[in-house]
Amino acid sequence: MKPLLTNAFGAFFLLALLAGCAKESANLETQNIEVEDLAFAMNPEPLKGKADVYTSKARSAKYNADAAAQQLNKQINSKDNTLSARDIMRAALNVKAGPENPLYDALRVLDIATIYAISTLSGNSVYNENNFYAKSAQNLALHAIKSHKNTLFAEKKVKEIKRLITREQKVLSELNAKEERNGGLEEAEAQYKKNLEVVLLKLNEQMNSLIFSEVEYAGLVKLEDKDIQLEGRRFYELENFDKKTGLKLFQEAAVRHRNEFALAKDFGLNYNYAALKHAAGVKYPDISRLEVNGLDINNPRYVEKLQQTADKIAENLLDKALAYRRNTKPEEAQKLRKAAFDELGVAVLAQTELAYNIVLLSDLENENLTRQIKEAEKELRRLQKLTQDNQNKIAVLNQQLEVFALQTRQSQIVADRAEALRALYFYSGLSPFNRTLLKGTIKDIEVTLKQSFNKDMVEMLAAVSRAPKPRDNAIRNDWAKEENWLEKLVEGKEATQTSKQNLPTEAYSAAYEGYKIMQLGAYSQRQNAEKDWQMLTSRYGALKNFKPYIEAAKSGNEILYRLQVRSPQGGLRTLCNEIRQGGDACILK
Repeated sequence: MKPLLTNAFGAFFLLALLAGCAKESANLETQNIEVEDLAFAMNPEPLKGKADVYTSKARSAKYNADAAAQQLNKQINSKDNTLSARDIMRAALNVKAGPENPLYDALRVLDIATIYAISTLSGNSVYNENNFYAKSAQNLALHAIKSHKNTLFAEKKVKEIKRLITREQKVLSELNAKEERNGGLEEAEAQYKKNLEVVLLKLNEQMNSLIFSEVEYAGLVKLEDKDIQLEGRRFYELENFDKKTGLKLFQEAAVRHRNEFALAKDFGLNYNYAALKHAAGVKYPDISRLEVNGLDINNPRYVEKLQQTADKIAENLLDKALAYRRNTKPEEAQKLRKAAFDELGVAVLAQTELAYNIVLLSDLENENLTRQIKEAEKELRRLQKLTQDNQNKIAVLNQQLEVFALQTRQSQIVADRAEALRALYFYSGLSPFNRTLLKGTIKDIEVTLKQSFNKDMVEMLAAVSRAPKPRDNAIRNDWAKEENWLEKLVEGKEATQTSKQNLPTEAYSAAYEGYKIMQLGAYSQRQNAEKDWQMLTSRYGALKNFKPYIEAAKSGNEILYRLQVRSPQGGLRTLCNEIRQGGDACILK
């Protein structure tokens, strides 16, 4: 049996284990893990009854956290003082998270950056050891959620594929026997046999991949294959996501509960959500710009910007942590520490935002796969109704392979979503893991995990009920999510082609060189125009040479605020084309 500790199959949250699995940089010090402290993990409690998701989380964390924490400690506390921020990020990404979700790698580099920064800023070895342990335990619990879900699917699907393999293997054996008796097969039968062998090979590959999921799970939770009995009727928090519990509430919870902010207070630094959110928007405006313009997680450009912004935040945080670590001037320490904590606060909000959007992306992909599976199953039923000659039999088998592959992919997406959803609570500081908890029995850990989740949910829902409700007559920005929003707002009229995902990108010709007004957008609130100007100037430096004009204009019964740049001599065409090329709105008038 191959333990999970030696591989990183889809485990983007397993930061400590990923670090151990990666090919280590020659600059990183290697150490042996002291196994004497891990003796209890060599003799795990037997499984009593079926294992639900809480059992899996408890066993995964209890029996692997020590080794994972030591590995994480080794990675963070390298003796090499010459490593750059990029070196550290590359080490975190030596093992790729896989193709499942484009935000995984971004989240992983933020994870390593925040852990590296807080271990540097704390200056307390006991605090750091406890933090490594807690982070490792929660990451192991997260992967247990995913592994549990994957194994539930594998148990069911392996039986189905085995039955199909047994049936088709019998057909192949009959063809082999006929070939041996007759000294060969007719051309059509020989081709059928060849195609059947290919199908059986693919079926066995699919089955072996699913069986590996079961082996991986057994290694993670310290069970023998024969002892695995999974409970899957109810996954509690893993199947329901209260839409009222928006990103803001998770981020506010993070500022209240994350240890990083508690440590900052020990150094006389106090942070609040509003100030951090403002700082993040000013320093990293790209995401806010897209939101103001009506783009969201449905748009690939939005996803790309999330990734790029996360990478920038991680690199800047590591740079500031390294500067503090390498500082030799006591009079500069306080200033460097504050700069690092400021960036750390922004990184915590970014972690939460990424996890939140991974949940949303998983929902979108799950919906897409559901449609694909329905279409594939419909095609399978059509093929099965045809006359079953050899050609059609192979077509049916290949279509069954397609259905199996789509179902497996969907199962992985559902598992990813379950993992990301619980991670969202952990990133919000709502995690019960510590050394004391994991020294208890599996049953005690399970109970604590269930009670902890219930408490977290109550707190989240209470925060929703306390949040002020918008007035019915309040001005909202729903306009930015409508089709043809640009034409409606700029000119106050309908258009038929442009949508929020297709901002104008065609270049203006030389005939527009003399145009004296460049309009960048129109907004139902003046402050949105002001905010967009700040974000646009950070994106297009040439705009800083101009003064913004915000013009109020009536469109129907609504007042719109048009953001414009004016030049009496014209000459705005090149800049407007640059803005359009960058994917933002710009109109010459």
